[in-house]
Amino acid sequence: MPLTPSAAVTPSAPLTPSAAAAPTAEGRATAPGPGATGRRPGAGPAEAGSSSGQPAGGPDTAPAGSAGHPAAAGRSAATRQQPRHGQGWHALSKRRWQLSGFLAVIMLIAAVAGVALAVSRHTAGRHGTSRHGGSEAGSQTLSAAAAIRAQAVTWVLQQVGSSAIVSCDPLVCMALAARGFPAGSLLQLGPTTPNPVGSAVVIATPAVRSQYGSQLESDYAPDVLASFGSGSSRIDVRVVASRGTAPYQALLAADVAARKAAGAALLHNRNVTASATAASQLSAGQVDSRLLATLDLLARIQPIDIVAFGDSGPGASAGMPLRLVDLAEAARGALATGAAYLKPLQASLVVQRGSYRATRIAPAQLAGQAVLQVQFDAPEPLGLLGTRAP
Repeated sequence: MPLTPSAAVTPSAPLTPSAAAAPTAEGRATAPGPGATGRRPGAGPAEAGSSSGQPAGGPDTAPAGSAGHPAAAGRSAATRQQPRHGQGWHALSKRRWQLSGFLAVIMLIAAVAGVALAVSRHTAGRHGTSRHGGSEAGSQTLSAAAAIRAQAVTWVLQQVGSSAIVSCDPLVCMALAARGFPAGSLLQLGPTTPNPVGSAVVIATPAVRSQYGSQLESDYAPDVLASFGSGSSRIDVRVVASRGTAPYQALLAADVAARKAAGAALLHNRNVTASATAASQLSAGQVDSRLLATLDLLARIQPIDIVAFGDSGPGASAGMPLRLVDLAEAARGALATGAAYLKPLQASLVVQRGSYRATRIAPAQLAGQAVLQVQFDAPEPLGLLGTRAP
């Protein structure tokens, strides 16, 4: 707050000249003290008197009959001992001007101090707001990164098989283990880990991308199963090419071709009915090879109606297959509906082993329609349909 000047000193009352010696009853002044004379030694004629007979004592002295009269001499000496009225007024005026100047300086200093304090507070407040804003921005960035990481971890827990080896940075590995993913299936990527080869999936966080650079995509993990976030904070779940990128891509191309052939065969099966979208996906080779083999098995038991395929990860690369199917609870030509229809299908699914054992076999609702969901884990093992890398 602005500084306030201290209370002004109240000037004292003007000093008044001391009273002149009072005349005695006989009209004469009391005798002056020893050594008093009518004039100062060496005084000029103007002090002794004037040509008009006016005494030199000034206007406050009473007229005397003669300059040499003892009473006049006493009055003159007493008058000279008193300060003149004009001199006292000028001294008082001078003191008042000095006091006014002092107060003005104090008020000026207080005003300058107040302005400086206000500017300082404004600057500090502005800088404080900047720092506070920077803190808020930093907190928001950390919260966004944590949210993206949580999405990636949740997807891996739901979509990646627990027997698959997953490589990840220490923070993501810790989060996966804390939520129940087997610790024995986690490969932690430390600063000295040469590459993620040896795992089936790598979770490419910003730290992992920074560690391996462009080699991560070109040499170790060319395809994306799912992607979360964007920009530098993006996290990709990638398929690891354990035998190298070129052999992996050749095997993937052969697998897509085998999927197309198996899908076309299903569409020609009179026990298979499919929606328009599902039929298109079968023809394009977009359905997982394990799912194609399972649908072929079920169609041999009784007619099936394919409502939809799904479960492709967000941002997945081309060629990554659909691993989930929704089957209607009844099909054209079937002898039963509902639970009676589904029971033999479920019994056939649960006895499968190895790569053909589905991770999810359960009733569900799809847009108000009761369906049976069959799902397989990621990633798809290549070569199940008899394909081999060239």
